[in-house]
Amino acid sequence: MAHKAIQVMGFNAANPVLVCQVATVQTPKPGPDEVLLKILCRPVNPSDVVSLMGIYPGDYKFPYVPGFEGMGKIHKVGANVSGLSVGQRVFHTGPGGTWQEFMVTSPRNLTLVPDSISDEVAAQYYVNPWTAYAMLQTLKVPEGEYVLQTAAASVLGRMFIQIARHQGIKTINLVRRNEQKEELKALGADVVINFKEENVLEIVREVTKGRMVYGATDCLGGKTTKLVSTTVRDEGTILVYGLLDGEDISANPPDVIFRHVRVRGFHLTRWIAKLGVPEQKKLGAKIWELLEKKVITPLTGEKLPLEKIQEAIVKSQVAIWFLSYDASAQRDPVADGNVTYLDARVRRENFVELLDEIFVEPDVLAHWLIVGRHHCSVPQRVVIADDSTDLDELHYSLVIVEIVVLVGINKNEIEEAMVLVLRVQR
Repeated sequence: MAHKAIQVMGFNAANPVLVCQVATVQTPKPGPDEVLLKILCRPVNPSDVVSLMGIYPGDYKFPYVPGFEGMGKIHKVGANVSGLSVGQRVFHTGPGGTWQEFMVTSPRNLTLVPDSISDEVAAQYYVNPWTAYAMLQTLKVPEGEYVLQTAAASVLGRMFIQIARHQGIKTINLVRRNEQKEELKALGADVVINFKEENVLEIVREVTKGRMVYGATDCLGGKTTKLVSTTVRDEGTILVYGLLDGEDISANPPDVIFRHVRVRGFHLTRWIAKLGVPEQKKLGAKIWELLEKKVITPLTGEKLPLEKIQEAIVKSQVAIWFLSYDASAQRDPVADGNVTYLDARVRRENFVELLDEIFVEPDVLAHWLIVGRHHCSVPQRVVIADDSTDLDELHYSLVIVEIVVLVGINKNEIEEAMVLVLRVQR
């Protein structure tokens, strides 16, 4: 018996989508103390993609199958295994391996899925809800106090809002777009701030009546952490659990020196290891309860087959936008310092939709070949327009990670296009 698996042959920090390949492998037989699991649903989380970049800690032996979480049904049970039977729906978490159709694992990595919970929701049981819950526990925010978070519109950010509200904790949520405000307030967010347009410090002072937020969480890093450090109370803590902005963490020196604001890293695996098995089981039951009662309502996106893993990774992490470069403009797309002007036509009717729904043309990886790359060490501002756009009135400022030049071959004719690979910043 054989099955399909995603295999990683090496790391690629610049473009992790390139390291995954679909392979056909022999389906292993479970040992006497093991279970053969048929994986039905697995998410693509930021932590999965970070592991493809070689940043995530771990002892990787190539080729390896990624995937930190997923759910499925028990297909076979080893002779010594008790308490589990063929056909049961279970959630798997462990050292990876869910990005395949079948996997052998230890029963201790499995948790029974309640019948009332769908496959798509069950597959997200661990990474995001546990992280949100754990960070609130770590900050020890008292009931009625305010906590601030960045990337509030992310899957984790939405769960953070829901869990905090359930615990009687008020949230101040930073987003990049005004359209996200009402959506997050409907989930229970107390305050939502567009930190690109509004004065965050002023609003926090007003809302908290000068007390400032009890603590904060940040997954952006860079200058955003510095901004967040100004909003936290004296002796308060900021938990940094990601660096989506791709910049080093910074904090406001007066806040650190004179107000003793602390900036700490947070890693779920380390936190759980310190928790102990009895408390882990208790928290696990609590998370299932929150999901069953719909206190937590995970977002469920598009379902894709394993063969489209590269598209799934791109949709989860970066937006690839196809632009037809206007050579008549006679502008070097990587010149002119911090500003690059591209007269282009976006191959999508609704441009604004791209900011929220990560998009890639399905056949891009099959029909395009990367022939050049320019890494933007200095953030570039890009004005994107079509024929009807007035550049003086409408523009979008976006942070570019790199510019990739692709050559497409269509019926033996070579077509050039410029592609901007953008880090998604919610």
